[in-house]
Amino acid sequence: MVISDAQPLVVGLCHQEASLAELGRATLRREALAGALGRLRDAGLEEAVVLSTCSRIEVCTTTTGSADQRAGAVLDAMSEWSGLPRDRIGSLARVLVGREAVDHLFRVTAGLESRLVGDTDVLAQVRGAWRAAGEAGTAGPLTSRLLPASIRCAQQVHTRTPLGRQRRSLARRAVDVGVTLAAPDGTRGLRVLVVGSGQMAQVACEHLATHGLACRVVARDPSYAARLVGPARACAWERLADEVARADLLLCATSAPHHVLTRDQVSAAMAARHVPLTIVDLAVPGNVDPGACGVEGVRLVDLTTLGDDARHDPAVAAAVRDATLLVEEAARRFCDDLAAAHAGPVIRAVREQVERTCREELRRHGGPSDPAALAEAVHAIVGKVMHRPALLARAAAAAGDEGALHLLCEAFGVAPPGQRDAGSTSLNSWSPPASRSSSGPTFGSSWVRK
Repeated sequence: MVISDAQPLVVGLCHQEASLAELGRATLRREALAGALGRLRDAGLEEAVVLSTCSRIEVCTTTTGSADQRAGAVLDAMSEWSGLPRDRIGSLARVLVGREAVDHLFRVTAGLESRLVGDTDVLAQVRGAWRAAGEAGTAGPLTSRLLPASIRCAQQVHTRTPLGRQRRSLARRAVDVGVTLAAPDGTRGLRVLVVGSGQMAQVACEHLATHGLACRVVARDPSYAARLVGPARACAWERLADEVARADLLLCATSAPHHVLTRDQVSAAMAARHVPLTIVDLAVPGNVDPGACGVEGVRLVDLTTLGDDARHDPAVAAAVRDATLLVEEAARRFCDDLAAAHAGPVIRAVREQVERTCREELRRHGGPSDPAALAEAVHAIVGKVMHRPALLARAAAAAGDEGALHLLCEAFGVAPPGQRDAGSTSLNSWSPPASRSSSGPTFGSSWVRK
């Protein structure tokens, strides 16, 4: 009898280790998720959720033994779809197991691991990743508990802490930075162009409006652009070069896997004008050729300069602390509940043994001869006998005390939990989440670098 074999495993790359170019190659567009999930399933990962954002590409799966083999399968798949060398992928990757994986996923979903700490847009991205796994058939028993729990926790952060009310997001940050750089003396007459029509573009358009700024939108499908700013300010893709030539501030946020604006296009747009152009590239991979920053009069800002860990804003830092406490408590509670549930096999085995013994003794000592009466007596006695052992088993499982579970099994004469492989760790032997400092991740025993 094994108390628990499955434990969460998170493997992937994030902005703290991988460069923007490397993330650009490894991240997946929405339409590529189904193929990636199928590739992981073919590699033996029956449960898999792929989270691909501008800050990370991570796979949440499970492992029943040593994490090395399963993590290796994920890294092989990432190397295949990104084209990055396997050794390079391995040197950048984070591998988290058990409680550290849970703690990490809860923090990610709440925006606490984002480039812009507290980014509220991550919640929608996690929802999308979860939905894609369901559609691909790779959402299994453990991920079906873990992902919804992390989503519920993030919703609580948004509604119960100041961090959620501040509505921090990279798109809003991009607007604020872009407007400050493009119009240091005031926004009157500022001409703004947004390229793209997805979630980031929508948030950017909405935030521009709070600055009192109208914008034009270029999108491959003008009808999507019209939904953001109306038909009069929606532009066809073919007009991109002309619109760039008219803009003072350009915000790029498409899902294209390549540059949509080259250095030559930017150079041509600047040839007929004498005012500077500020470009903010929100995309991963980048929408704008980095060489564009070499064109005279052009200032190019990418995601590497939009990050903010909140340490320099006392109000945001306090809100992050409040959110962190909520997230840590929710992750701990999830792990404890999950571990306690794994006491079930022990409790069932002990209960069956007590029932057998009770039935035999009642028959031997003149108990009820009627089967129904005998069953009722057994049920009543077993209920009283099992109350304390069941409580102890659940508490031991939640505390990770397998020794106590073994002793309980021995005391009642049932087979103890089965021995695991040397490299295996059950949910009941997870260690508490390691503390994190503001300077970066903590590399504890469940972090593996290859």
